[in-house]
Order: sequence, then C-alpha cells, then structure tokens
Amino acid sequence: MAGTGEARELSFLVDEAFGDETCFEFPYGPRVFHAGTVLEIAATLKALPDSVVAERLTLERLEQVYPFTIRRPDREDITRLLAHVSELRDFVDAAAHAQECLMVAVD
Repeated sequence: MAGTGEARELSFLVDEAFGDETCFEFPYGPRVFHAGTVLEIAATLKALPDSVVAERLTLERLEQVYPFTIRRPDREDITRLLAHVSELRDFVDAAAHAQECLMVAVD
C-alpha cells in the first residue's frame, strides 16, 4: 500500500471534511495517515537515533515549525520535546502493530 495513490489520498484531508469547527480547533488542519503509511512512519521513528533527533531539534527549526506562537520557543521547550520522543515512538509503533490509522492535529 505504501507509495500508492490510495495510501496517500486521504493523508492530507482538508478542514471541510471534518466540519467548520476544525478551522478553529485545529488551525493547521488534521492529517490522517492510513495504516500502511503508519507502518512507514513507525519504522522511520524506530531507526532514528535519539542523538539525531537532538541534533535536528534546534531553536531555529522550532521557530520555523511554530512561527505564529505568542512566545518564542526556548531551550526548555527542546528539553520537554526530547523527553517525549520515546513516548511518540511507542504510540506510533502500537498503532502500526494494530494496523490502525493515525490522525495528527497541531493546536
């Protein structure tokens, strides 16, 4: 399924598919990944060493990802995010093993 049009088709749903309220609730829109894509994401996260995550997670990159926040990200934000990497890996891995889809929304 990975790489086919069917697997990617619903990966990026528009807000209208979820109703008018989602533009407020999820300003960056919900993203739905099919089970095959979740397997790919889980494998990528599993192969990515913590040291590489730490190298890539810089203040400059955080500002690019969240450019419209009320305050600028700081070192504490990086520390907090790094502390949750293994939790994220476990969550995505469990979804992959259960052959479930995954919905991601940035609030």
